[in-house]
Amino acid sequence: MRCVADNFYKVIAESLRAVEQLVAILRPVDRPALLDISPFVPELYPGVLTRFRDPALDQEIKEQAVSCMGQLFFSLGDHLRDELKQCLPVFVDRLKNEPTRLSTMKALVKVTSSPLRNDVSPVLADLLTLSTGFLRKNLRNLRLATLELIGALSRDYGQGIGAPVMSNIIKELPALIQESDLTIAQVALHVIVAAGNTHAAAIREHKEPIVARIVEISRSPVMQGSTLTAVVEAIKILAVIGSKDDTDLKPTVLIKRFLQPVYENTLNSQNIPEVVFSATHRQGFFGTAKCVAALALASGTDAAVVAACITDILTKDSSENVKMISLAVIAEIGYYSDLSSQPKLQEAFHFVFENGKDDSKTFAAMALGKICGGNVRKFVPNIIAELENESQKQYVILNALKELIHLVPSERISIEGIAPFVDRMWNSLLKRAGSVEEGYRNLLGECLGKLTALEPVRFVPLLIDVLQKTPAVQVRCTMITAIKFTVSDERRAIDPVLKDAIGVFLGFLNDPDLTVRRTALTLFNCVAHNKPVLLKDKLNVLLPLVYKETCIKEELIREVEMGPFKHEVDDGLDCRKAAYECLYTLLDSCLDQLNIFEFMDYVSRGLTDHYDIKTLCFLFIRRLVQSAPLSVTQRVDQFVVEIVKLLQSKAKPNAVKQEHEKNDELKRAALRAVHSLTLLPESDKSRSIAEVMGTIKAVPDLAAMWEHVKNELTLTAVATHAQGDVPMDTN
Repeated sequence: MRCVADNFYKVIAESLRAVEQLVAILRPVDRPALLDISPFVPELYPGVLTRFRDPALDQEIKEQAVSCMGQLFFSLGDHLRDELKQCLPVFVDRLKNEPTRLSTMKALVKVTSSPLRNDVSPVLADLLTLSTGFLRKNLRNLRLATLELIGALSRDYGQGIGAPVMSNIIKELPALIQESDLTIAQVALHVIVAAGNTHAAAIREHKEPIVARIVEISRSPVMQGSTLTAVVEAIKILAVIGSKDDTDLKPTVLIKRFLQPVYENTLNSQNIPEVVFSATHRQGFFGTAKCVAALALASGTDAAVVAACITDILTKDSSENVKMISLAVIAEIGYYSDLSSQPKLQEAFHFVFENGKDDSKTFAAMALGKICGGNVRKFVPNIIAELENESQKQYVILNALKELIHLVPSERISIEGIAPFVDRMWNSLLKRAGSVEEGYRNLLGECLGKLTALEPVRFVPLLIDVLQKTPAVQVRCTMITAIKFTVSDERRAIDPVLKDAIGVFLGFLNDPDLTVRRTALTLFNCVAHNKPVLLKDKLNVLLPLVYKETCIKEELIREVEMGPFKHEVDDGLDCRKAAYECLYTLLDSCLDQLNIFEFMDYVSRGLTDHYDIKTLCFLFIRRLVQSAPLSVTQRVDQFVVEIVKLLQSKAKPNAVKQEHEKNDELKRAALRAVHSLTLLPESDKSRSIAEVMGTIKAVPDLAAMWEHVKNELTLTAVATHAQGDVPMDTN
């Protein structure tokens, strides 16, 4: 606190920042305190208050004092009840001052959101009046903080907020519910929910723009997660208000509003029906379906809505969009409600599987898996029975099974609930593990992997047993793919089981079959990305196998005749690309375990390989300059030799336009790598870098390309730095 009273502005600001962090750590509100901080409150508060009240201080000190005071009330509000009353007018005054407005708003959000129940009612009217105007400001962070404050005040003081004030706030919210900023849209929806519980009249007054915005945003293909949950909660509140005395907000009317863009048809100039739906991307149907399902379940009309959807599916004239939205609604309702009593449900699924297009079949598979939440014992055996039958529907049934396994465990489907059916699932999947078609094998592997993640102690040894005993290449690939999806499952703690087992699977990097090695490389990349700790004791054995796959193998290059022409096909290219992708991932996750000079030898070798690998290796160089600049400095000559060769190369005279564009893009990638090399320590003294710069400047086209690349990278770095995401880096 002596530093807080210092004369130098930087010391004061940093001291206040330290006090803020110290209080947050010593007195957390979500867990027991590390120590009793109450004896220190009489010393902490007056020192911060002096800086908080002083209007003549430097801007940085003002902002930090406001933030620190907000943290004091958030963590120590139970010790500072009377002091808060004295500080609230100062908060309001700082809120009126534009330079300190944002920091004050964030501090007030802390004060009001504290579980210690700080009382801000003396300035409630002032806060809400000022906040209403801030919702129209251009500064995004201010709008977001303002919405958070309004939401907290609406929840805590709902009845104490005047109707005209709340009406003015609600009036501003529809403009903030936009697909372009889902974070702000989510908080705005939370405010609507909070206001709907206490100020239904304000919601009814502005119902039309609110409903229109919610219907529009629900169709967004990027709508998911917490934002979608906020949309559903908002539409439930509207339905509750409508169920009382507002016809336009009744659940049945709202359902029609959501479905209208899909069902409403018009005729174009050729008298051909067109669906009036601005967002026809199939991903957008899921948000609409969730809203319709929530309304149907809340109003008790779920059975009628499902029956109507089934009718629409079975109607031959229904468009694919209508079928897809109907299946999505059935899926969402069926997850919460038992649909086994619907007489034509299975007929509807069968109709889509037999007659529907690929998108409709995908939706049907998803729905078939999801309705298991309503009645596990009824629908899960049906999926397994279909899987056991040798039919042409195997692929869509596998997708249904994948959806089902993905939902375990969830609020409706528990591990115990599907336990009686797991053995049948496992055996049916293993029976088809030798499929020749790679896409089918990948889907099988995903199902096996997700199933393994449910009971890893039981199933991982079974995968190893099948893997080691089978002579079939396809089966080995499926088992390796399965463990990849087990590794990528973040919902369960399975590292202890995988720690010893993963070496067995990755040992197939040395398999004699090319396809198996490529699949094992994909697994290696997945492990390096998701769980690099599993590689810690095994990298010295596995890395040489990965390096081995980066080499061009002449025996895998064959000549194919295409009419009068002969064309070389490199069967090992995909495997080499997979190997280099593994190395790129290791730069992020296991840099400290790499021999960086050996690593750079393989990067240099990749600069003479195929176009895709060259492009990736230029990214390697840029990343290496960031991660190991001193090591790169010792190998600059090696990289520059290959870069100069590429920059001096030209496309063949008879090359088509695509080849010229490809060659130019490769040169741009090389120039980006050169730009990174120029940022190395003492790069201005390097002969190699001087040589490559001379090559660039000697060719006008290259010089123009260099200026464009340099400006592009500089602008990107400035934009990134301005957002405050990472430190500015011109690489």
